[in-house]
Amino acid sequence: MDENINETKENESRGGFRAWIENFWYHYKWHSIVALFLVFVVTVCTVQMCRKEEPDLYVLYGGGKYISKQVTDGNFCEFDVITSSIKQITEDYDENGNLNPLFYNIYLLSNDEIKDKGDDVNHSVLYQNNQEFRELMFSSPYYICLLSEELYLEYSKTEGVFIPLASYTGGAELEYLDEGAVYLHSENLPFNKLPGICDLPENTVICLKSKTAFSTSFGSKTAERHFERSEKSLRALFSYGR
Repeated sequence: MDENINETKENESRGGFRAWIENFWYHYKWHSIVALFLVFVVTVCTVQMCRKEEPDLYVLYGGGKYISKQVTDGNFCEFDVITSSIKQITEDYDENGNLNPLFYNIYLLSNDEIKDKGDDVNHSVLYQNNQEFRELMFSSPYYICLLSEELYLEYSKTEGVFIPLASYTGGAELEYLDEGAVYLHSENLPFNKLPGICDLPENTVICLKSKTAFSTSFGSKTAERHFERSEKSLRALFSYGR
């Protein structure tokens, strides 16, 4: 008798739970589907972010050369060629087995270059590029910069943006624009012979941006880590091929 009573109660309990599930699904079917979808998306994004490699080095180019990412005839594009050359001064700082420099280029023209090109200039694009460049200069870890002479002179007016380079050059005899800028195509600088690098304009200068602006925006430890990597790579740039 007791066994039959217990079995009846168990069946009622199962039936009640099943009825509750069916009722919940009937009323909250789409709510549940959306919630499960969001959980899936968040999980996938989290996994991808965890797997994302941090760049070993950041290098910024700003100037009058348009660096193409278009592949033609099966050859490497200009952008990839330059990135590959930058690997020559990059170390595996995060020790993950890969050299992963992040090269970024922004097309910007001086006033004289704009006059020379006349109607071929897209002023809207140049304006947007100028805004983006300014943000990167004052709030990013792109410490090693390859800039047109005009861009360097414009931003060097702000005190403390660039650092004197003499302590990084190893005493090499190089052509300076001023104490914070060395001409990329200095005669005694083998780095400028590397593929892609050799094609950058003659007025390009090498400079090292201060970490101050970046550290206040993103945290001093992160800024210090990337700045130290940039210093080491800059020394490697000036000593390359010696």
